[in-house]
Order: sequence, then C-alpha cells, then structure tokens
Amino acid sequence: MRNPIVAEKSMEYTSAQATIWRWREAYQHDFAAHMDWCIADTFEKANHNSVAVVYADAGKAVAKIRVEPGIRVSLNAEETYDPDGDQLTYRWFVYKEAGTYKGSVDIENKASARAYLIAPEVKDPESLHLILEVKDNGQPSLYSYRRVIITVEDK
Repeated sequence: MRNPIVAEKSMEYTSAQATIWRWREAYQHDFAAHMDWCIADTFEKANHNSVAVVYADAGKAVAKIRVEPGIRVSLNAEETYDPDGDQLTYRWFVYKEAGTYKGSVDIENKASARAYLIAPEVKDPESLHLILEVKDNGQPSLYSYRRVIITVEDK
C-alpha cells in the first residue's frame, strides 16, 4: 500500500512520485543556484544555502534525543545563519513516513527558530522524526534541512 501525501491545499495524492513533491521547490532552486555559481565571478554574486544549526550543532548529522512521555521537548535552531545575510523563515514538521509513531503531534511555534512539543504517551519506545526547514529570501530562495529524531520511551 502506498502512503498518501497531503498537498498544500489539503488534497491527497497517492503515487510513487508524490513522496518527493514536498521537496520539489527546494531541489529545483538548489539546481538553479548551482548554475548561478558556475557563472558568478565572485561569491557575493550568487545565493548560498543557510546553515541550519540545531542545539548549537552546525554539522549535517541527525540530532538524536531520548525523552519520556509527557515531557516538553524544546527545539532550538536560534544559531542558524545565512552566509549571504538573507532573511530566514523556519518550519518544523513531523516526517511521519520515517518515524514509528503514527499519532498526531502538535509543534508549538513551528514557524520560528525556537519551537517545542509535548512528547506523546507511548506503551513501547517510538520514534518521531522532525524536520527543520530553513528558507532564505535570496534569489533563488534556498532551503536547508536538519533532522531531529526523538525517541520516546517510558522508564
């Protein structure tokens, strides 16, 4: 069975191609930026991806944390920056296809660098995969991503 993908207008699509639709603008703009880098004679004449910094870590590795059910989990990307000085927008979302927890999770302040959620009640250990999406306002606008895996387990 294929997983349904919900598009922005709350329409549901089910297909092998639908799984990449949410990333379409990001990868197309990234390709366009790479073309700009080929012809720009200086660094400043092209846009560059922001650096998504999660929990003071600017690396590319997945951030992993373990929590108990009912705990407030802080999500911190305040040190994220853009090498071109572009304005940034943030979006935290649950990547349900990757995690084992299939229930609903509300992320408070999901459009800011500092967000939080309450870890769900679980019987067995479950994982929540969260994605931080950072978009700059350069031309073309570029995206950066970081994944946070939260393992929820009762002690």
